[in-house]
Amino acid sequence: MLADTPDLVEDPQLLHRQTYFEHDDPNLRGLRPVQKQFLLMGPINRQKVLTWLNALAKNLALKTD
Repeated sequence: MLADTPDLVEDPQLLHRQTYFEHDDPNLRGLRPVQKQFLLMGPINRQKVLTWLNALAKNLALKTD
């Protein structure tokens, strides 16, 4: 699921609601909460996490499809 999180070219635009912030882009609003948090890590850290997860899956002989 994290690997399916889109890569962003620019910082996402946020809409300020009364008690929370929301993505302006409807595609980003439709992401799962963990994917939204994953976006907050930044591209370098996201790549590090994905590399680690792929290595873990390989070592555990898990399917990554």
